[in-house]
Amino acid sequence: MTRRRLHIKVSRSCNNNCLFCLDDRGLRTDVTVEEVRTLLEKNRDLGEMLFTCGEPTLHPQLPEFIEMAREAGYRSIGLVTNGRRLSYPGYCEKILACGLSELTVSIHGSSARVHDAVTRVKESFDQTVSGLRNAAARKSRFGLRLVTSTVVTARNLGHLPEILPFLSGLGVDTMVLNVVEPSGEARRRFERLAPPYRELAAGIGKALRDFPGRSKVVVEGLPFCLCEGFLEAAGLREEIHLLEGKELKALPPDRFHVKTTACTGCRVSHLCPGIFKAYAVSRGTSELRKL
Repeated sequence: MTRRRLHIKVSRSCNNNCLFCLDDRGLRTDVTVEEVRTLLEKNRDLGEMLFTCGEPTLHPQLPEFIEMAREAGYRSIGLVTNGRRLSYPGYCEKILACGLSELTVSIHGSSARVHDAVTRVKESFDQTVSGLRNAAARKSRFGLRLVTSTVVTARNLGHLPEILPFLSGLGVDTMVLNVVEPSGEARRRFERLAPPYRELAAGIGKALRDFPGRSKVVVEGLPFCLCEGFLEAAGLREEIHLLEGKELKALPPDRFHVKTTACTGCRVSHLCPGIFKAYAVSRGTSELRKL
């Protein structure tokens, strides 16, 4: 079943400078208390929400926003962050105590050399890992689900065999591997950043075969026909309910995707969103096949 969540863009600022950033650099101002309150009240029926965009922990009122979501009755309150501010134990404690139920930390390597080359900020790896450890140490007390998000690029694909056990050892509940989405800042660097899908599938498949905790891994964004060796790990992106301008829009899991003749009659076509349209335009669709 497709997950549906309200996404609230929090901050226009970020203390990382990731090569594959998808955020809207045109976001003019940080979100206000009234804007958050209105969005939360009008979309209670979704039951789940996520604070995202830029680096939400840089917004001074994020703890208040989390409390507002809890008071509004959301059963799941999530946050996507690079985790660097969570390296301060007091801040980590404060955020979790406000009512956060799901924390997703973006981390793209198991060493500073790999991760910092992607974020383009020295020592960002050390802070992110420290933040993850602080959150993991408190997750039982606060009933927190701890997730990591790793964007798989040409720079870290070969390091997946080290990344997965490293993250698992930090107490992460679920590790999500994402392909590079050809939009935003990532669109300009797509050819250099994104390995061909078949190469991605081979690298991910090998890492999963050698990783005993593969049940904790979800792969998002890769066409299902290329996940034949690890179909149980293939996951759908969620349906995003997001304010764009003055309108709240529902963006389905197959947003920005297309399907081809190879998808017709494929036994997993009803589950698979297809292939990113920009990828198909850039590299074609010959990698796709029927299962």
